[in-house]
Formats: sequence, structure tokens, C-alpha cells
Amino acid sequence: MPRIWALTGDDYALELLTRELRQAAAEAEVVSLDGRELKGADLAPHLLSLPMFTGRRVVLARRLVSSAAKGRRAEAEAGQPAGGRGRNRARELAAVLLQADPRVVIVALEPGLERDPSPENNWLLAELRGLAPNFKPTVRRVEEADNPGTLARDILGAGPVTGLEMVLIRFAASGPEGVLGWARRRARQAGLNLGPGALEYLVERVGYDRRLVDLELEKLALYAGSEPVTREDVGRLVVETVPVSAFDLLGLVVAGDGAGAVKLTRQLRREGENPQNIVGALAWSLRALRLLQTLPLRGDLAEVQQATGLYPGQVRQLLPLARRLGPTRTEAALRELLELDRQVKVGQVEPWLGLELWLGAQAAART
Repeated sequence: MPRIWALTGDDYALELLTRELRQAAAEAEVVSLDGRELKGADLAPHLLSLPMFTGRRVVLARRLVSSAAKGRRAEAEAGQPAGGRGRNRARELAAVLLQADPRVVIVALEPGLERDPSPENNWLLAELRGLAPNFKPTVRRVEEADNPGTLARDILGAGPVTGLEMVLIRFAASGPEGVLGWARRRARQAGLNLGPGALEYLVERVGYDRRLVDLELEKLALYAGSEPVTREDVGRLVVETVPVSAFDLLGLVVAGDGAGAVKLTRQLRREGENPQNIVGALAWSLRALRLLQTLPLRGDLAEVQQATGLYPGQVRQLLPLARRLGPTRTEAALRELLELDRQVKVGQVEPWLGLELWLGAQAAART
């Protein structure tokens, strides 16, 4: 019987794991498929037999599971009856998956899956359970900071199973501290010798998007070689990309405009922004506010900039917010934001919903 691995998280987490899978499976044939319109006849040649020379195959199918979710918009717009085209396709895929050679490693890459798939909310899983009544997906949650190479080897080295099995691995979203820990490991792997405060400053400048952090670490490694990288080097070489949207959101919160903050959040969601990046940028901004609040808030701009290490544009945007919000409310907002980050990590709260609730609560506290 086959085992299906379903992996969900942000795109970059899946990209890193896919790289490791390809590297660890160097002697196997690796096939990449777009699962969104995949039919049983398309999948069968890759699952029912093995390549002649390598004797092993890894099949990476992107959005294989999520494309079979019940009630998908595309199906409703096509005027299909309950299940309709989606259910028929799922039935064909399930029949092929059930017959898969157990030596074929099946990996479904499911970026941004908001809820765990089950036979109750997914046609493919419902059809699999219909064919194998004992089928029940299991869920594992792992930190994105975990070594993807170890996970890739675990997937490739997993032994045979007696019944149909699906393992859903959900990468816990990395908040600010998680990204810093991950970045330290990536810096060590790149051979970077980072001086005091250099890594923290890099993350402050680019935000908590790990893809951007990784790109900047690679750039610094090329620049510095074996030489130490200082905070000044980071300031000179790393372009600031902390999203202005975090300042805009805080401005709306301070003004007590919860509806406006939620509206902007939904716009960012439509534009493809990652909610954890927004949480990270908000956390950075609140820490910057707290830092500013330890200084005379009507002091000279150049002196404030020198004391904080913030850029003039950041100081100009954050100073009015620091004055209006006050240290007590800033500390409470940061504490509640970090608690939201924890709840998201353990799966207690859906990230976008949690962010909207946090923004609404903070705005209400200002009215």
C-alpha cells in the first residue's frame, strides 16, 4: 500500500524542502507534476511502474490535494452538481493512488493550506476512504526552522506500510524569533562570520520574509568571504525592505480605525502577502516604538536616529505613533502580538483571522 506525504507551509519552506528531496534522491528519477488539473490517466504512468535503470521514483505533485477541496469556486462557477467534475476527477486519482507501487515516493506540495484536509472537506480523501475504509490522514507539525535535509531523508527512508496512509506535515509559521534562529543556522551553513547585532539588523532591514533574508545572507557571504561582517556592513549592503504596510496598519490602529486596518489587511492578502511577514513587521515596528519611547520624543531627529540606529524615514513615520500610543499600550500590544504568533504556531488560530482580531482589538483600545 502507498504512503502519501502532503506538505504544507509557505512557498519558501516547500522550496527548500524540495531542493533537499532532489539532492537526497540523486539516484532516483524525480518527476514534477501540476496537480491542479491532473487526471488519473496522467498520473498512472508515474505511479504504477518504476524506471528501468534507477528502480526508484519520487513524484512531486503541486496542489494535488488542495485542488480537490469540496466547494471549490471554479467548480461552482461551472455549474456542476454537488461534487460534479471535481469528484469525478478525484475518483480517478484515488483509484490510481491506491494501486501505486509502494516504492514510489508520493509527495503532494500544498502551499498555504489553511485547514487540514479530511474526507469531510476534500473529495480526493473522501474517495480514498471509500476505497480503503481504514484510511485516516495523520498530521505532524514541525518548525520551519527544522533541518529540511533531515526531513527529506526521513521521507525518502520511510519503510513500507500495510495500509493506505497519508501523512500531512504542516510547517509551523515562523515568527520573529523563529526567523532569527533559522537565519543564524543559514549564516553558519554559508560560513558567515557575523559581528554583534549584524544579523538582527539585517532582519530589521528586510523583515521576516525568509526568502529575502536568505538572499541577503548569500550576498553578504560573497562580499565578505571569511572576513567578519559588521552591523555597518549590513547597513551599507542590505537594502531596506521592511514593508511600509506595517507603519500604515499601526497608524490606523493608533487612530482607532479598526475597519480601515482590516480593509488594508484584506488588500494585502489579495496581493499575496504572507500574514507572518506582516506579524513580523508589526513586531519590529512595535519594538522600534518602544525604543523611541525611551528617548526624549521631541529631541533632534539626527540625535534620535544616532541613538536608535533607525533610518530618518523610519524615525519620521514612527515618532508620531510613539507619542500617541505611549509605552504602556505599546508593551501590551507587543505582548498580545507575540501571544498571537504563538497561537498561530501551534495551530490554535488561523493566521489571517488572528491578525484581523488583533488589529480590531488594538484599535478598539484606542477609542
